Amino acid sequence: MKVVLFGEGNTDVTVGSKDHEGAIGVLLRKILEAAGNADVTVIGARLPSLHKMRKTSGYSQKVEGAIAFANLNRADAVAIVVDRDGDKERLGMLQDGRDAARNRVGEPYAALALRTALGIAVEMLEAWLIADTRALASLFDVSGAMPDPEKIANPKERLNELLDEAGLEVTEAYDMIASEADLDVIQRRCPAFADFVREVRAELLKAK
Repeated sequence: MKVVLFGEGNTDVTVGSKDHEGAIGVLLRKILEAAGNADVTVIGARLPSLHKMRKTSGYSQKVEGAIAFANLNRADAVAIVVDRDGDKERLGMLQDGRDAARNRVGEPYAALALRTALGIAVEMLEAWLIADTRALASLFDVSGAMPDPEKIANPKERLNELLDEAGLEVTEAYDMIASEADLDVIQRRCPAFADFVREVRAELLKAK
């Protein structure tokens, strides 16, 4: 199964690299493998670039554009993950874009919209990465549980402090943390991640 994964930054998804998948790419692969789908290729793509490519604005338009782009690249399924960044309306915008794509009768990408999973990281991806203290302890000098990851105003800042102390390169470290992290722990501590896991299982596995 070929999945085109759209994210917002280099640490989320990696475009055109054989060495790194990006943290969300690693997590997505783990979710699919845990569901029994080991034969999967994840292709990273950057969501913001669609603004220039399609001359659209807003998350709903970008989602529809992302699905159309993935269809041109012969994807079997699509996943789109963005940070909430305090905007509680953002998930609704993503869903509006997916619904619009599904309703484009006659458009070749309408069928692909039926195999599109959406995710919102509250408030940002780094909340998912700091959720599993055991995974962090394998890389950093960390003891005890982190505060509620989804209630930390800037989890990215906290994670970057750990990276600086350890002298680790950001992209590589994000991939390593995602590889070590326990999906069940992240789901338990980050309800938004649990929602994304359910989306992937419900929407992407249609493409099997």
